Amino acid sequence: MQKLREAFSRFMMGRNGADAYDRFLLIIGLTADIISMFAGSAYFLILADILLIYAIFRMLSKNIVKRSIENQSYLLLKNWVRHIFKAAKSNLSDKEHHYYVCPQCHQIVRVPRHRGKIDITCPTCGKEFSRKS
Repeated sequence: MQKLREAFSRFMMGRNGADAYDRFLLIIGLTADIISMFAGSAYFLILADILLIYAIFRMLSKNIVKRSIENQSYLLLKNWVRHIFKAAKSNLSDKEHHYYVCPQCHQIVRVPRHRGKIDITCPTCGKEFSRKS
């Protein structure tokens, strides 16, 4: 068993391995595969196969720089979407303020409601953007 583990370790040396984007692709691929089993749709099966093959390709890839750039892009997008949903949740619960996400640094900015169109300056990066309050 030890020899098999060492052989696999040597095989994976210099390869990308699994990162956050790969885990996302695997989860979506397996979900599409399960949906295809219950729905009987060939489209979900094809989508699942494409996603799973791409995830395995990324894990075995030796182009670590390109895979790292892809992973960073995924993490930035995930962070942005998470902030959007957090701002939307805050907007629903707070009736006195609006919550907006800075387009540059993704910081959530709170502004008072019912002030008309206002210019907002992000406290973190200083970018100005206009929104209706």
